[in-house]
Amino acid sequence: MALARRAQGSAGGEAWVIPRSGSLCLVAESTTGLNGGAVCADDRAALSGQMAFYASNPQAPGAVFVAGLVPDGVTNVVLHMRGPAASGSTSTQALTVHENVYMDEVHSSISSITENGPAPVSIPIGAEASEG
Repeated sequence: MALARRAQGSAGGEAWVIPRSGSLCLVAESTTGLNGGAVCADDRAALSGQMAFYASNPQAPGAVFVAGLVPDGVTNVVLHMRGPAASGSTSTQALTVHENVYMDEVHSSISSITENGPAPVSIPIGAEASEG
C-alpha cells in the first residue's frame, strides 16, 4: 500500500488510487459516508478510461454514487441521466476531474458517462437510483 495515493480536490467524497502489479484499483466513498465502493482493472482498461463504478444504499434512497479513474488529459466527465421511465426525460451533469478521479452522488439513474479529453470515451452504466 506504500504506492497508494489519496486523490485530492474533489468535493464529491474521498478516493484512493492503488497500483497493483499490472492493474490499478480505485476505492471511493461519498461525502455522506453512505455510499462507496471499489473497482480494479488491468492497466490497459484503466489507461483507456474504462474504469468506473456506481453504488446505491437503501439508507440513502434515490442516491447513486458514481466514481471513476480517467487517463491523463481528461478534465471533466459528463453523466447522462434519465428521469422516471414514464416521463422519458433526460439530463446531463458535468463533473470535474481531480488528479484523474471523478466522483459525486446524484439523484437520477445514470445511463452513461462521457469522458472529455484527448480521446473521448463513452461508458454505458445503467445505474438505477434506488427508491428505498
